[in-house]
Amino acid sequence: MVVIFFDPPVSKWAEHAVANFSLWQFRFKRRSTLKSAGSQCNIVPVRFGWILRRKVCGGGSTEVAAEHVHKDKASRLTLRFNTHKHASLENTDTVSNKQLNERQLSKMVREAASPPADRLRKIREVLADMNYSRNLYFKEFGLQISEEFLKVEAKVLDPPKLRHGNSVVEPRNGQWIGNRMQQGATLKLWGFIAIDLNHQGSNSLEIIGLMKSCGRQMGIMVEEPCLLKYNVRIQELESVMKEALGKNLQLLFVAMPTRGREIYSQVKKVAERNVGMLTQCLREQTATRRMNQQTARNILLKVNSKLMGINQILDSTTLPKCLRGGDVMVVGADVTHPSPDQKEMIVEFEDMMVEHLKLYKKRLGFLPKKIYVFRDGVSEGQFAEVMNSELQAVYNAYRTLSGTEVKPKVLFQLVQKRHHTRMFTDSNPPRNVEPGTVVDKEIVHVRELDFYLVSHQAIKGTARPTRYHAVCNDDKLPHDEVEQLTYYLCHLYSRCLRSVSYPTPTYYAHLACLRARVLTQGEKFDNSKLERQPQRLRVFDRILQQSPMFFV
Repeated sequence: MVVIFFDPPVSKWAEHAVANFSLWQFRFKRRSTLKSAGSQCNIVPVRFGWILRRKVCGGGSTEVAAEHVHKDKASRLTLRFNTHKHASLENTDTVSNKQLNERQLSKMVREAASPPADRLRKIREVLADMNYSRNLYFKEFGLQISEEFLKVEAKVLDPPKLRHGNSVVEPRNGQWIGNRMQQGATLKLWGFIAIDLNHQGSNSLEIIGLMKSCGRQMGIMVEEPCLLKYNVRIQELESVMKEALGKNLQLLFVAMPTRGREIYSQVKKVAERNVGMLTQCLREQTATRRMNQQTARNILLKVNSKLMGINQILDSTTLPKCLRGGDVMVVGADVTHPSPDQKEMIVEFEDMMVEHLKLYKKRLGFLPKKIYVFRDGVSEGQFAEVMNSELQAVYNAYRTLSGTEVKPKVLFQLVQKRHHTRMFTDSNPPRNVEPGTVVDKEIVHVRELDFYLVSHQAIKGTARPTRYHAVCNDDKLPHDEVEQLTYYLCHLYSRCLRSVSYPTPTYYAHLACLRARVLTQGEKFDNSKLERQPQRLRVFDRILQQSPMFFV
């Protein structure tokens, strides 16, 4: 597949777009035939993106499917041509670029997930199709691309031992069974409401029963709900939540109809920005078709975290050496992905660090001596800016609170998931590598702390390794120790009993960014103005004080 990006207004595309696929060059014109024009690759810069795919149909006929993307519309057309003959436009259609619904999204994920053997085969087919060995331009510059995969030396880290209640569990293949929470919360005052659903449509009686029974098994005490309301209209939501707040409810379950994603956004806006009510949302499909003991346990994992319970911790016998002495603050940072003309820096990062250092000192009575930052969402071209901006912000924030020039020992790691590196076992058929697989040779920086880690078991498709690159390591921690710390932090994610693909603090930062997007859905911002004059998104103080983990 080749993706080509272009440049002018919508009405100009037919007259100006020139694109090439394989050995054929076409000039696209609306309502006209398309002629092959040699084998040169020329692209006129216009403001569009075309995705082109070639299919050999036999009998000298080749089909090229082209999908054009521009803002809120996508145009698809299919071209069929014969060697040295005109190509004809077979069909054209235009579709609106709306958000995928649940069924479409599920199908897209299912279709896009390629098992390791299939992905490997597709990569080999692309290499063979490109035929680099015969490319005249490559030969002219002395370039060669091997068609063989690179074999690298890897190591597999042992997983940590985890403590769940009174038991210690050892993960296998990136998952484990934890029957009881390390510290279960008590859900004494709570309610259940259903938006545009009755008690049957929301399956409330079964849900309440499962929450109580599964809660007892997990060490989470769940009492009878104090508030039950059905067929609540969206216009009544705020008054119902204020009623729940007046009864001092800790948490409100909200069953929502399947139609429309905007209902979730409205619920969270009302609850967290207008009222100050902690909520746990349930989709109609989950409440009715998927509700069973396992689903109830998964929901209670989130509820326990929102109520500031603790699901699992690292057992003291397997704590990484760098954590054993205490005095450590681990920070996760992420941004919602900006538009291409925006920087990926976090504005006012220093102020944020000051706030969190204050919380650390309030809880423990002293400032940390070591700060470990896992920063997601930075492209490779902006590593230097992170060094000059965010790393310095950490030092400045510490100096503001300590009142001295003493610096903390900072480990600042950049977490990268958007890359095309994949790893396969050298077996037949090829498989995903085991969770805990680390590659820190040959394909990484020769001098700096840089490694790839597969920390999770891919449920579908081929596992994507996460790359970690340290831009600062004040304590000169050994590479093996940093790799172990990183892998262990992937086992503390509260929403599931599985290791995740990158460290939990960074995952939580990602969830916080997603919640910010939900809470501002439908609002318009001038991004360039926000960079100069940042605005803080505020939720009710009651939410932040009672449940800082409200976003999980």
